Amino acid sequence: MVRNTLETLMQEMSSAGNLEATIAQLQMDLERSRSLHQQEIAEMKKTLEAQQSSAEVEKQRALSELRRQLETDKQKAIEEIKKKQWCAHCSQEAIFYCCWNTAYCDYPCQQAHWPKHMATCANANQNTEADVTEPEACSTSLDSKTLSPQKSIVVSTFYFLKFKANLVN
Repeated sequence: MVRNTLETLMQEMSSAGNLEATIAQLQMDLERSRSLHQQEIAEMKKTLEAQQSSAEVEKQRALSELRRQLETDKQKAIEEIKKKQWCAHCSQEAIFYCCWNTAYCDYPCQQAHWPKHMATCANANQNTEADVTEPEACSTSLDSKTLSPQKSIVVSTFYFLKFKANLVN
């Protein structure tokens, strides 16, 4: 109230042509403008801080959700990969199975890997120890030292089909 009275008095004096009153009036206007400017800056800072805080919370929520989704996708991909077998020779996805821990993507890979695998092949070793009453492809002696890759393919295919047949029954 005192300020308003002082401002009114200064306006009257400055309009009468008093230079000191005009200067004082301008100083009060400048002070009022500075005060309003400081208030606006303070309000803007509060608004900016609130927006930054909100943005940070949203960012953390989005990151958390994305991490959870990516972890789920990763676990699904791992489970799918675990269901597959891989070629013992070239590490591509296998479609032909020889024995419990050996599979191949195609026949050339099986033929190329056979010299390494024949000593540990469960199918070849099983046939040398047991009486074979299966089709002619497996009725010959399967000595692991003389078994050719072609016979191994036939034996592997036979055991694969036999394995599948047992699963169906």
